Amino acid sequence: MTPIRVRVTRGERIESVHEVHGVVVGLEGGVEQRFGDPDYSAFWRSSMKPFQTLPLLVDGAADHFGFTSEELALCSASHHGTADHVGRVADLLARIGLDPDALACGPHRPFDEETARALECASLAPDRLHNNCSGKHAGMLALALYHGWATEGYERHDHPVQARIRSELRRWLKADPERLAWAADGCGVPTPSLSLRGMADAYTRLARARNGAPLSVVSAMISHPHLISGSKALSARLMRSTGGRVLAKEGAEGVFCVAALDTGWAAAIKVTDGTTRAVAPALLAVLECLELLAPAELELLADLRRPPVYNTHCDVVGYLEAVAEPEI
Repeated sequence: MTPIRVRVTRGERIESVHEVHGVVVGLEGGVEQRFGDPDYSAFWRSSMKPFQTLPLLVDGAADHFGFTSEELALCSASHHGTADHVGRVADLLARIGLDPDALACGPHRPFDEETARALECASLAPDRLHNNCSGKHAGMLALALYHGWATEGYERHDHPVQARIRSELRRWLKADPERLAWAADGCGVPTPSLSLRGMADAYTRLARARNGAPLSVVSAMISHPHLISGSKALSARLMRSTGGRVLAKEGAEGVFCVAALDTGWAAAIKVTDGTTRAVAPALLAVLECLELLAPAELELLADLRRPPVYNTHCDVVGYLEAVAEPEI
């Protein structure tokens, strides 16, 4: 099985190569396409966020606290820390009666470069609201409050919030969540390690859901792609360029999951060395060679298929380019 190879050139020479495993499931007739090892195991990281949001809706917490579609999107987001992102999470926390100090996620530099530079120019440090997972954490706090569970320690594996999320995952994974290997994500909450096939299977089930909580989460994400990440990010651009036909969610360390809401196919990839720069060319090479995106959709993403490498003078000195050879 041949993994996807993302070659990084400098001048006329190949300087680096990133290896990417991937799988596409749910194609017509149940055909599965492999790029490398479909059973390659990786931590799901932020690509699991839609499934962490589901208990809010299933249990009634979202209705109880009057969550808007935008707020549900933020609960499933890896937002970029813009004023819009931060302000919405702050408003949500205020509505449930908490302040940012209740968030267990630590502060980090906003992913949005303009916002980050503005903070630095004002000699301001980012706070917990700027964490790309602050929306998810706000949702978890709301779930704890709704059930009367302690908010302190909601991020721990043994807290009822995390136990409830694991019980929800039973509906979406073929594997028993309790038997998976779990570790702390970058924001402190537990994340499981599972196969790329398992990730893609979960996404194709989510894509095929046509009512209830799953539909509400999916609708929130595709309706507000700018809240899911940032306006220039791959996930947001995929959802915009396909008119919401494709659901997309990134994860740290080179994990990415997508699903088509019309036909139900889903894909999951993992860059083995965790390099995020290889994600876009690898994923788009998969979608292009299997003709899963229309030519017009691919054209809107053309700059991500062969992204340039710049030097410090902003001169183009090379490119990233993916080679994908599917196996059935």
